[in-house]
Amino acid sequence: MLTCLVRWLCASRTPESASSESMSTTLTIRIDDSLREALAKRAKSQGKTLSEVARELLQAALEERPFQARIGHLKGRLKLPRRATEAWRKELRQRNMRS
Repeated sequence: MLTCLVRWLCASRTPESASSESMSTTLTIRIDDSLREALAKRAKSQGKTLSEVARELLQAALEERPFQARIGHLKGRLKLPRRATEAWRKELRQRNMRS
């Protein structure tokens, strides 16, 4: 395991405005060698520092997005045979009958 320093941008939430002057907090995390290598590879391919890539990944992971935006790509992916769904629908109707 090795320690990786990640500077967290507190003043602004956009990675474009990130600079060493606007950083106010240092976060130390432990990651394994394979994760660090993957992070370094991505940083090199994008022409960025490890800290910039890590900061952008953290911001994207913590960004609040509506439920539809997170799962919208799954809409229409489940295909069931019509016969199977009819039995399922019938059972649901019977269970949900209001008296």
